Amino acid sequence: MELLERAAQYRVTFTEDLKQDAGDANRFIGRLALAEGTGIDRRAELTRPREGRVADVVSVTRESKAVLDHHRDPDHNSGQMYYSGW
Repeated sequence: MELLERAAQYRVTFTEDLKQDAGDANRFIGRLALAEGTGIDRRAELTRPREGRVADVVSVTRESKAVLDHHRDPDHNSGQMYYSGW
C-alpha cells in the first residue's frame, strides 16, 4: 500500500524516485513486481526531456485510486489527493 499511495500522489511517478523513497532496492523491486502482477499500476517508458534518457514511470489505475480512497483513515486524513491515469 505504501508504494501505491506514493505513486498515487502524482499523475505519473518516476520509478527511480519511488526506489529512492523505498531505501532498499530489493524490497522496492519486489513491491513493484507485486503491484504490476496484480494489475494495480500501469508502467511505461518515456524520455526525460532535460537529460534525453529513457526512464520508467508508473501511473495508478482508477480502481487502485478507489482502493486508496476507501482505506483512508478518517482520524489521520491529511487531505492528500490521489490521482489515477495519465
